Amino acid sequence: MKSTKQKLALMLVGTSLLGASVGAVAPAFAGTAYSTVGVFTVSGINYSNQAYIITSPGNISAVSQINSTSGSVAAGWMGARGRLFNAAGTLIQESQTSYTSVNATSISVPTVRTGTGTWNSYGVTYSWTGSSYTPYYTFRSPNQTS
Repeated sequence: MKSTKQKLALMLVGTSLLGASVGAVAPAFAGTAYSTVGVFTVSGINYSNQAYIITSPGNISAVSQINSTSGSVAAGWMGARGRLFNAAGTLIQESQTSYTSVNATSISVPTVRTGTGTWNSYGVTYSWTGSSYTPYYTFRSPNQTS
């Protein structure tokens, strides 16, 4: 038979684990949530990409960003498309793909919407190979509530 101290310790561990698991899946409220940074190389140029979501009460902006970590690249060599998903993983809205119009080190492309709910950003970025564009999907951002 377990002592009172052992029972109390088990209850505390169980409560802590429950709290940690609930906290791990709960969405953040108004603010900004960033995905993990992705890294890749295309035609000898090093890039990183990331998705993030910005919310405030009733407003949502899902952003995709690509950066050249090798310095400035020629106009048109990078592109991105912002994509907004609901918490169930359904694509709700996306921007058109935009490309750099001048030599640049990065481009960020949003898609903006009004509404309430729980959302995340999962973008796509593009890099020029010299003959075509290669898509690189970002990691998905954490959920954010508007």
